[in-house]
Amino acid sequence: MNIGEPEISIITPCYNHGHLVEEAVDSVLYYKWKMPIEYIIVNDGSSDAFTKNKLDELKARGITVIDQPNAGPANARNTAITAAKGKYILPLDADNKLRPKVFEKAFDLMEEDDSLDVVYPEAWSFGSSNFHWKPGNVDIVKLMNSNYIDTCSLIRKHSLVEVGCYDDKIPFYGNEDWELWLNMFFTGKKLKYLEEIGFEYRVVDHSLSRRESTPNQEKINEYIAEKYAAQYAKYYRELFREKIVLENLKSFVHDHKLKSIAKIILNKPLIKY
Repeated sequence: MNIGEPEISIITPCYNHGHLVEEAVDSVLYYKWKMPIEYIIVNDGSSDAFTKNKLDELKARGITVIDQPNAGPANARNTAITAAKGKYILPLDADNKLRPKVFEKAFDLMEEDDSLDVVYPEAWSFGSSNFHWKPGNVDIVKLMNSNYIDTCSLIRKHSLVEVGCYDDKIPFYGNEDWELWLNMFFTGKKLKYLEEIGFEYRVVDHSLSRRESTPNQEKINEYIAEKYAAQYAKYYRELFREKIVLENLKSFVHDHKLKSIAKIILNKPLIKY
């Protein structure tokens, strides 16, 4: 790592991922960054001895490791953001791997354009499946329906702080980044798509977020819809009036994502299709 006040703070929550986290670390530290960086890992109450020992080894390599009781990935990321010294925050999950060169490009874009709050890249998945993930440009209707932008993005720290960082009150893990992107968009932050693979996403069927979010997605959807009811109402009322993407609207209602705000949007009881 370059010596000096860090420009980028890479943050990783770790809960019993000792067998994988070193790959994430190596993907960061084996690259010669053109700017000073720091790496912060938050040990989110890991209970297995292997992970604890591995994190002790990483401390010896100069990585900041913060221990806290288990509170979930959103809370762990917020702990790291509070401790971070960098102008930019780069979240990296403990089971993923970074392609730093792409985030140097993201850094240059944000340095050149002060209006940018987030630059998010593409991803390559590995593990139990392989595919090239191309999220595309910001589409608020698509984003309101479900998340398609990964947490592994370069984020201006002061912009994160302005929106309150990650919401750790979401009832189940796995959708903290979705809530953050909606929060940033609805508060006027600017997100930019970078058409290059910036990280490698490990697909693991038994991951914590998958176990938590998949069977509880409807409750998470209701939480999001209730929190941003006014914003959802504004955008979907406009779409309804213009009579465009009606099938998208039908799907949204059918998937139970608008139960809490249907009356606000349509000014009448929930339409049954």
